[in-house]
Amino acid sequence: MERALPEQTVPVEVTFFDAFSIKFCNVVLNDSMNRSTKIWNLLAYVLYHRDRHIPQAEFIELLWPDGESDNPQGSLKTMFFRLRRILNEAFDTDTPFILSQRGSYCWNPDIACTLDVNRFDALCRQADGIGLDDEQRLALYEQALSLYAGSFLPKLTEQLWVIPLATYYHNRYIEVFKRCIRLLERAGRHADMISACLEALRTEPFDEELYILLFKGYRHQGNFKAIINDYRTASDLFFRHLGIYPSEDMSQIYLESVRSGVYPETDLTLFQQEMRDRENLHGAFICDSGFFKQAFALIKRQALRNGSSVHLALLTTPQPPEPLLHEAGGENRIDTLVSTILSCLRKDDIVSLINDRQIVIVLANANYEDSLNVLHRIRSVYRQRERDLIDYAASVQPIDLSV
Repeated sequence: MERALPEQTVPVEVTFFDAFSIKFCNVVLNDSMNRSTKIWNLLAYVLYHRDRHIPQAEFIELLWPDGESDNPQGSLKTMFFRLRRILNEAFDTDTPFILSQRGSYCWNPDIACTLDVNRFDALCRQADGIGLDDEQRLALYEQALSLYAGSFLPKLTEQLWVIPLATYYHNRYIEVFKRCIRLLERAGRHADMISACLEALRTEPFDEELYILLFKGYRHQGNFKAIINDYRTASDLFFRHLGIYPSEDMSQIYLESVRSGVYPETDLTLFQQEMRDRENLHGAFICDSGFFKQAFALIKRQALRNGSSVHLALLTTPQPPEPLLHEAGGENRIDTLVSTILSCLRKDDIVSLINDRQIVIVLANANYEDSLNVLHRIRSVYRQRERDLIDYAASVQPIDLSV
């Protein structure tokens, strides 16, 4: 006797975020079960494109892009047979979930489905619409965020069709977070604003805009010390993993916080201890681009007053595809170059990474010939230390002391 599909009082619930799963009649199938990756890939593709007939050539390109199957049509037919059997056995029915017609396949349109990704998109569109007040818009954005339990199909991240969709939903999720944060700021909910920033940064720890929003939240609360501490943590993170320093906008908020006087005058011992812990008296001084501009202005003033000679050197690394950084977790290739520069300079010289390809050096009390000798020494020491060399270009010129 044929087992008919029970009358649908609720649709089949499909999730793509965090883990791929199908739920119907209190039965759940998910990608943690011991099934072939190709089976889950096939099912996910059919469900994501459930509103159209998909030709078998598209499936063959999806599953065997390099033509590794001798009989792709036969293999595809076998895979669909297996997939149908898995679904029918799991949900105890003979009703076909997937139909075939004239060389194409599609999800059975009589079986209603809801997808978390579609609900996410719908909530975002609704929140982006006109005619809503801030409270209504925030509620919709928060519903959308609650649906994003994790990245899109994380167990299928190597599939070519998944990569752009995973990137899209990740970026959309972060953008929705930012819109929520701005609405929270406008509502004066600064504690919630800070909590939302910290949660978003756990997913996207290199987003400078999130740090700026976080610092604004701290500033609303008068918590300048939190800005200083988190800026230093972020600056270290950016340099270690990306070889860059925070942007000028981010650095500006930090400098404003430093000027706020969060270290009381009555606690100078604590202040000097913290500065001593951070100070490096070996080699040149290295700083971010925001501080470098102020240090440069100070050195120029000193040179004008003392009549000393100061030169500026610029080291420029190649354009990609030659990478400056290894993959995440690997050694930062530019670290060796920077540490070489620092070791070859004097304590009153200043070094800064002004972008991801260029290093600028202020050579204090050095004439043109001295500056060329310094650059020659850096290149010589660098060649001794590093096998995988960055073939950088170097130039030098005197600082323009005209007022």
